[in-house]
Amino acid sequence: MNESDDDRYKSINQLRHICSTIAIFKDSNQCIDFLNKTIEKNIFLIISDIFAEQIIPIAQEISQLDSIYVVCTQELKCKQSINNQKKVKGIFSQLGSIMDEIKQNIEHAEKDLTPISILISSSVNDINELNQSFMYSQLLKEIILDMKYDDKAKKNFIDFCRLQNSDNEQQRIHMDEFEREYDLHSPIWWYTKESFIYAVINRALRVQDTEIIMKMGYFLRDLHRHIERLYLESNNHHPLIVYRGQGMSNFEFDNLRKSNGSLLSFNNFLSTSIDEEVAKIFAESARNNPTLIGVLFRMQIDPMLSSTPFASIDNISYFSGSEKEILFSMHSVFRIDEIVQIDDRLWQVNLSLTKDTDEQLNRLTECLRIETQGSTGLHRLGQLMIKMGVLNKAEEIYETLQETIGNHDWKELAHVYHMLGYISSMKGDLSKALFHNKKSLNIKLIYLSSNDPELSATYCNIGSILCCQNDLHGALEYYERALNIDLGAPQPNQLQIAATYNNIGEVYRLMGNNLLALSYYQKTFEIKKTYLPFNHPSLADTTNNIGGIFYAMGDYSNALSFYEKTHVIQEKYLPIDHPSLIKTYNNIGAVYRAMGNNVTALSYCMKALQIQEKSLPNNHPSLSTIYNNIGDIHQQMGDCSAALVYYVKSLEIQEKSLPSNHPSLATTYNNIGSVYQSMGDNITALSYFKKTIKILEESQSINHPSLIEAYNNIAGIYHAMNDFTTALSFFQKSLEIVEKSLSLNHPSLAIAHNNIGGVYQAMENYSQALEFYKKALEIQQKSLPSNHTSLATTYNNIGATYFMIDDYSNALLYYEKTLDIRLKSLPSNHSDLAITYNNIAEVHRSMGAYSTALIFFEKLLEIRQNSLPLNYSALALTYNKYGETQNLIGDHFKALESFQKAIEIQQKVLRPDHLDFIITHNNLGGVHYSIGNYSVALSHFEKALEIATKIFEYDHVSLSFICNNIGKVHQSMRDNATSLFYYNKALEIQEKTLPLNHSSRAITHINVARVYENLHQYKEAIEHALQAVEIAHDVFGPDHSQVRANQDYLDELCRKL
Repeated sequence: MNESDDDRYKSINQLRHICSTIAIFKDSNQCIDFLNKTIEKNIFLIISDIFAEQIIPIAQEISQLDSIYVVCTQELKCKQSINNQKKVKGIFSQLGSIMDEIKQNIEHAEKDLTPISILISSSVNDINELNQSFMYSQLLKEIILDMKYDDKAKKNFIDFCRLQNSDNEQQRIHMDEFEREYDLHSPIWWYTKESFIYAVINRALRVQDTEIIMKMGYFLRDLHRHIERLYLESNNHHPLIVYRGQGMSNFEFDNLRKSNGSLLSFNNFLSTSIDEEVAKIFAESARNNPTLIGVLFRMQIDPMLSSTPFASIDNISYFSGSEKEILFSMHSVFRIDEIVQIDDRLWQVNLSLTKDTDEQLNRLTECLRIETQGSTGLHRLGQLMIKMGVLNKAEEIYETLQETIGNHDWKELAHVYHMLGYISSMKGDLSKALFHNKKSLNIKLIYLSSNDPELSATYCNIGSILCCQNDLHGALEYYERALNIDLGAPQPNQLQIAATYNNIGEVYRLMGNNLLALSYYQKTFEIKKTYLPFNHPSLADTTNNIGGIFYAMGDYSNALSFYEKTHVIQEKYLPIDHPSLIKTYNNIGAVYRAMGNNVTALSYCMKALQIQEKSLPNNHPSLSTIYNNIGDIHQQMGDCSAALVYYVKSLEIQEKSLPSNHPSLATTYNNIGSVYQSMGDNITALSYFKKTIKILEESQSINHPSLIEAYNNIAGIYHAMNDFTTALSFFQKSLEIVEKSLSLNHPSLAIAHNNIGGVYQAMENYSQALEFYKKALEIQQKSLPSNHTSLATTYNNIGATYFMIDDYSNALLYYEKTLDIRLKSLPSNHSDLAITYNNIAEVHRSMGAYSTALIFFEKLLEIRQNSLPLNYSALALTYNKYGETQNLIGDHFKALESFQKAIEIQQKVLRPDHLDFIITHNNLGGVHYSIGNYSVALSHFEKALEIATKIFEYDHVSLSFICNNIGKVHQSMRDNATSLFYYNKALEIQEKTLPLNHSSRAITHINVARVYENLHQYKEAIEHALQAVEIAHDVFGPDHSQVRANQDYLDELCRKL
C-alpha cells in the first residue's frame, strides 16, 4: 500500500497504537518472503484487492499467519471465493474499519498463545510430578523476585524496548510516558494499559527468553507484589469459580484430552473472569480459526489451598471492569477434573486449583535451589543460567560481577573466577577456563590452608581441564588432591566426594583402564542414589558414564540400558534442546551403530547435531565428536563421500581447538584413513594411519585400547599392498592389547582373530585362516545379536576360505548365511550386498553352474547400475565379472561386449594408467585368445603390462600374472623362446614376492615345463613339473585335483624321457 496517502497514513498510525511491529510491502514476493522468515510471532496481513488473488492462496498455508483482511478498492469478481478462504476475516472498504476487529483478534491471539504445561504422568506414582518448564520457571521467578532493582534496571528495560521498536514512533511515545510516569500508576494499571508491556512479558515467559525476563525483572517483581498485596488485603477467602476462554491447536488439545486427572500449569500471569459469558466469547471466537479448538476453562478456586496469589482488578485496571477480570500471578497449577464437549470444536475443561508442589517435586526443586544458591540474586541467576545451558548469559552475569567486586572481597572474587572458569570449560574454551581457575586457586591459596575444603572444587575444575587437554597424569594429581581434602574434612560432603570419584573414573577410562574406571563410577552412583532424588540431573551424568564403560567393554545391551536411563532422567528436567542431551543422543547412536542398526544410529546422531548447532559455538569440540560419529555411520552404510565430508569437518574443528598430540585428533585421522581405504586409495590411507599411530604411541600407554583399531587399520593397508609379514605383525600387536585389556568375549577380540585369519588366507595358509575365523565366529555368537553385520563379515571370510580350497559346498553355505543377514540389515543397494552376490556368483561359476552364476552377477550389476552416486569404476569391474562368466560358457562374443562396456566406462572416468585398466585389458586379451585372435590378445596383454610397470615396483606379484598371459600367447603362436622368456620372468617375480608354497608358482612351473617339452628339453621340463607337484601338494593336500593333474603330467614327461 502507498503510505503517502493521507487516509492510509492516519490508519497506519492507528495500527501502531495496536501493534508493536508493522511491515509495509509493495511487492508480493517480498511480502511472502517476510511471512516465511518471521517465526515465533503471530502475523495479521492486511492486503489490497490488487494482490489478493496472487498472495492469499500461498500465504494462508503459512502457519505463523493468523488472519487476512482484504481492503477492496474496486469490485472484486472473485469476492465470494476470497471470503471463503479459511484465514480471510473479511473484505473491507476502508482500512480504518478493520481496526476494532484487529484489536480484538490480537487480544484473542495473545490468549491463545498462553504457555500451558500439560503434566502427563507415566504411572500412578508420578501423577503429581511437574515438568522441567515449571521447575525452571519457578526458580527463575523466585530469583527475580528476590533480586534488588534500582532506576538503572528500569532504564535498561526502556532502552531495550526502544531498540526493539526503533521504527515505531507511537510506541516510543508510550515508552517515554512509561519512563516519566511509572511511579504515578500501579503495575497492574501499566500491565493492562500498554500492549507492548503485556505482549513482551507474555512472549518472554512463553518461550523462556531469559534475556528479556531479566531485563523486565524489576517490573515482574512489582507486578507480582501488587497482586500479592491485593490478595493478602482481600477478606474473601471463600471458594469461587472463574473462567477463561481461548483457542488451542489440535496437537495441544489432543494432549490435553489424554491428560484427565493430571496437572496443568499456566506459566505466566493468568487473566480470567468471573463472568462465564465473557470467557465464552473468547472460546467461541477461536473457532473462526480452522486450526484452533475453542476451550472454555472452568476453574474452581479454594484460596485455602493455593500458594499462588490472585486478585480482582476491576477497579485497578486501565480499562473498565466489563470483563470482571481476576488476575493470577505467575505459575498457577491446576488439576484437570473433567473434559466435556460443548459443540463442534468447542470444549469445556473443568479445573481445580491445587497445591503447586508435590513430595518429589519439593525434593528436586529444593536441591536445585541449593545448587543455585548465592549471596545475591545475580549470583543465583548466574547459577540458574548454567543449569539451563544458557552459557553466554551466565558468562555475562559473572563478568558483570567481576567488574563490580573489589579486591578486598577475596572470597567473592575467587568464586567469580571459579565460575567463569567453569563456564569457559562448558563452552569448550579450555585455555580460558584454565586461566580463570588458576586465578581463583591463586587467590584462595593466599588466604586458606592447604587442606581447606574450599580448594577442592577448584582442584577438580583444573583437573577436568587438564583431562580435556589430555594431560591425564596432571588431571589425576589434581583430582587426588581434591579427594584427600574431601575425605579428610570434619563433615565430609558426600556429593562432592561422589563428583571427585566420577572425575577419577573418567581419567582411568581415558587411560584405557575400564575396570578401574567402572569401579569409581559405581562408587559415584551409590553415593548419589543415597543423597539425591531418583530423577536428579547429576544421576543422569553418572548413568551416562557407566553406559560408556560398558560400551567400551563391548557390553552393548548394558550400555544401551544405562544410556536410556540417562535419557529418561533428562527428559524430566531438561528443555528439549539442552546441550546435555547432545552427549546422550550421541552415545545411544553409537550403541545402535555398534549393534548394526545404522538407521536408528543416524537418527540419534542427527538429533545431537541439531541441538549442538543451536546451543553451542560452531567450533566446540563436542561438534567434532558428532561429525565423526555421523561420518562413521555413513561409512558403515557405504556412503564414503558423505563420510569423508563429516570427518573433514571434525578435523577442522579439532586442529583449531586441540593440541597436536590429542587422542581425538588420532581418532579423526584414523577415520579419514579408513574412508580412503574404503575408496581404494591405500597410499593416502596409510599416511593418515601413520599419523594416528604416532599420536597414540606418544600420548597413551603401550596397551591402551585405542591402539587396537589403529594397528588393525595400518595392518589392513599392508595386507592390501601384499606386505603380509608387516600386516601380520601389526595384527598380532592388536591382538595382544585386546587380550590384556578387554573381556574374553569382547567384539574387538573377534575382529583381531578375523584380521589375522585374513592374512593367513592371503598367504594361502588356509588351515590357520579357518582356525582364526572360527575363533572369531565363536566370540561373536556369544556377544552379538544373531543378525549383526559383523557376523555376516565372519561368515563371508569363512566362505571365502572354503572357496580357496575348492570346498564349494561349505563356501556356498557360509556365503548364504552372509546374504541372509545382509538382506535383513542393509539397504537393498548396499555395497556389502553387492560383494555377497559377487561371492556367491564366483562359487557357482567355480562349480560349473554358470547360469546360476550369471543370475547373481546380474543382481550385482543391478546394484552397481542403481547406486547413487554412480560408482563407475565398480560398474566397470562388474561388467568384467559378467564377461568372464560369459567367456567360460563359451559365449565369447557376449563376453567381448561386456568387456568393451567396461573399458568404455573406464576410458571416460579413469586416468590412462589406472589399476582397473589392467584387469580389463587382461580380460580382453583372454577372450581374444579364446577365439584365436592372438595378435589382438597380445596387444591387450602388453597394454596391461605397460600400465602395471608404471604403477607397481618391478617385482610386484601382479606383473607375474601378466607375464604368464603374454607367455601363453607366444606359446600358442609357437614362439617358444619369447614364451619361455616371459614365463621365467613371471617365475623370477614370484620367487621374490610369494611364499615358497604359493599355488601361483605351481601354475608358472607347469607353464615353463610345457615350453621345455615343446623344445624336447625333457629333463628341464621334469624339474619344473616336479616343483609344481610339490607346491600343489603343500597347498592343497594329496587328494586335490590340481595335485593329481600335475602328477599325471609329470608321469607323462618321465615316460618321454
